[in-house]
Amino acid sequence: SGKALVVATTPSAVDGAVGTVNASGQLSVATPSGAQLAVTLDPGSKSIAASYTAAGSTTPINFAGVQDTVRLTAALANLSIRSTAGAADLTLIVGFAVAGGTKPVLLRGIGPGLTGFGVQGVVTDPRLDLLRSGVTGAIATNDNWLATAGDVFAQVGAFALTSGSRDAAIVTALEAATYTAQLIDAAGAAGIALFELYDTAADNGARLVNVSARSQVGTGGGILIAGFNVSGTGPRRLLIRAIGPALGAFGVGGTLADPRIELGIIPNHADVFERLWTHADEGRIFYRCGDLTVFNQIGLTNFKHKVAIGNINLAATKDRAIETTLHTLENLFVRMRPRRQVGVGHA
Repeated sequence: SGKALVVATTPSAVDGAVGTVNASGQLSVATPSGAQLAVTLDPGSKSIAASYTAAGSTTPINFAGVQDTVRLTAALANLSIRSTAGAADLTLIVGFAVAGGTKPVLLRGIGPGLTGFGVQGVVTDPRLDLLRSGVTGAIATNDNWLATAGDVFAQVGAFALTSGSRDAAIVTALEAATYTAQLIDAAGAAGIALFELYDTAADNGARLVNVSARSQVGTGGGILIAGFNVSGTGPRRLLIRAIGPALGAFGVGGTLADPRIELGIIPNHADVFERLWTHADEGRIFYRCGDLTVFNQIGLTNFKHKVAIGNINLAATKDRAIETTLHTLENLFVRMRPRRQVGVGHA
């Protein structure tokens, strides 16, 4: 019959209407709210484009759909965490999962390697332990990286490490499961460390999902910074949380009482990730706690501030969470810092 139901989702509203697509593949219809909705179907390229003009506005919001011949492969890639690490309660704990098959990965624990970028007070002898859910003991461990891993660094674009440095690296292939990486200072001291997780075979079908980090969160060098890329084609829906008070229900003491979360993007630099770790206040912030500014030109859509996650009332606990859809983007970061006193946080 040529009838079509079109639903438009913007950062501030959900609207839609039913209309008839003409012989040229075009549909133009007014929605119940008085907005104008236009859609064009291109059978040649098997793609769809649309525009939405709110009532009383002359500026349309344009949508460009993915071709139906393109497999949606958007996924998280090249994850990293910069935070304080040490031993015992100061262990930097990073959780992540592999889904969809076996995934070749590179994990790095960097301390001395950060000094070349001007970072002071680093972990002097980082050690990485990798654990798998349901398996007793570490499935892989490394104290000082092996020269054979250097070729993998170059393959994924990771910055080079000085030969003989006491940084740590693990190159392995992981089956679909849930994993925990623990970064400690083998010397028993504490300092700033960088954990990195690289996907070394981005197109093999398996993917990295659900990354998290638990650490002591403070100010200055103690801010927890998570960097990540969204690679592949199509959109990827993400939930980003900064948890402090809710950790108390799991027996964690000294939690961050009032976490602050920021989401942003670092402008392109040749040394982009190095600038992120060494210049904690650089970058373009497009979300800060409850404040919201949308930058559609970098792929942020349908942004939502969350007030509850499961049985956690975020408004009551002062934990933070945001939900958004991101398209292929590089150099994104999340920063977690205290509004007042320091404490244990989970992002």
